[in-house]
Amino acid sequence: MSIFKKSGHILFALFAIAAISCNDNDQQSSKKINDEVNDVVAVIPAVDHLPAWKNYMAKTIPAFSEEKFSATYNSPWESFEPTPVNGKDLTLYKSYLAYNSDSSKAIDVYSYNLLLRNKNGSVTAAQGDPDSQINLVDLKNKTSQRIFFTGPSAAFWDAKWIDDNRILVAGTEEDEPAYWIISVTGKNIQQYQYEDSLTVTLSRDEYLKQKMPGIIFH
Repeated sequence: MSIFKKSGHILFALFAIAAISCNDNDQQSSKKINDEVNDVVAVIPAVDHLPAWKNYMAKTIPAFSEEKFSATYNSPWESFEPTPVNGKDLTLYKSYLAYNSDSSKAIDVYSYNLLLRNKNGSVTAAQGDPDSQINLVDLKNKTSQRIFFTGPSAAFWDAKWIDDNRILVAGTEEDEPAYWIISVTGKNIQQYQYEDSLTVTLSRDEYLKQKMPGIIFH
């Protein structure tokens, strides 16, 4: 066999090995991505962590399903530093904060735009700022940190810690169901939006009246 033919065979073999290697790498990368997606899906059914919110949506929306949510935007926490918080300022909200497992931290989705006031022994609620805000409250150090802010298109209805790293915040975006998964270690927030268009009206006030019995809503 001539050296040219022999070299040709060697080059062909090398190209074949390289092609197989690239294909294997592509398959491994694809598998890794799929595994990561499946891991996310396995973490959620997120809505099951807030059964009251899920039940409200299921009663209001025909064929409501977790499967009809899809991931939309992902954003980092806002860069605000924690600020001292007066315990008295949170007194009326304490029953409605979402606490982690040892109650050292809490998520506050209400105090920014739901104004609770104690008048002659009766607690009243009034709509405050039309925007919405999520605060991380450090109860040990008595600080509050704004981690997410959005305009009037979104409304936060409820919150629950999934574990010590992840928090579920549920509500609406553009008057459709939406929820947000907050990562404490990653300091980011992933939104999930309901895909079906709706012909029904969703009422945060109606939900909060059920969640906060005894409070007078104006």
